Amino acid sequence: MKELPLNIAIEEGHQGTAQLLLNNGADVNLSNNDGVSPLNIAIEEGHQGTAQLLLNNGADVNVCDNDGVSPLYTACYNGHEGTVQILLNNGADVNLPDNDGVSPLYTACENGHEGTVQLLLNNGADVNVCDNDGVSPLCIACQYGHQTTAELLLNNSADVNLCDKDRTSPLYIGCCNGHENIAHWLLSNGANVNVCNKNGNNPLWIARQKGHERIEQLLIRNGAEVINDFSKSTLRYVQS
Repeated sequence: MKELPLNIAIEEGHQGTAQLLLNNGADVNLSNNDGVSPLNIAIEEGHQGTAQLLLNNGADVNVCDNDGVSPLYTACYNGHEGTVQILLNNGADVNLPDNDGVSPLYTACENGHEGTVQLLLNNGADVNVCDNDGVSPLCIACQYGHQTTAELLLNNSADVNLCDKDRTSPLYIGCCNGHENIAHWLLSNGANVNVCNKNGNNPLWIARQKGHERIEQLLIRNGAEVINDFSKSTLRYVQS
């Protein structure tokens, strides 16, 4: 199927043309072959005024594409706070996930969009909702080193020890990626320093494997247990 005239007008930012097409019977919810609706195109392109026009003309605020991506998800992925607010004001489901179980909050956290994260939390987003692999918004924020986002989640009751399906904790993933400040913050907020993943490895083990010596010392000062095959440098810190 060729691209629809309404979709083309929206993608190009021609709001007047879009209005003309709608006035002449264009289907505001007719999606393309990928299941992408006119509203989702407007959101992806950052055309806030056009998005409002479509909503005013009956656009389905929660329509998803073939991958389960909703307009709100798209806006959160891109960090378009104004558009996020418009969608929420028009009844967007704040917790609607894509086909991989990724929620709008998760994708905002993954990309470090702090303002968007706060907006979602203010509107009832589930702070502990996980994707299909059991990865939480806090865990993904820790993975990418978004400390302020992680702090925001913890201040809004995120479970500091919520593990994914492989029993990988936020602390483990933060240590794995060398994010010392995040590790310190997690420990200060009650993270279990000795929680092990499905392979029996704890945060200290992965910090050593990755060569993050400052994190090793931090973990040991907070009671980390030496397990598996540790280097002499780690044992030196334990004994000192």
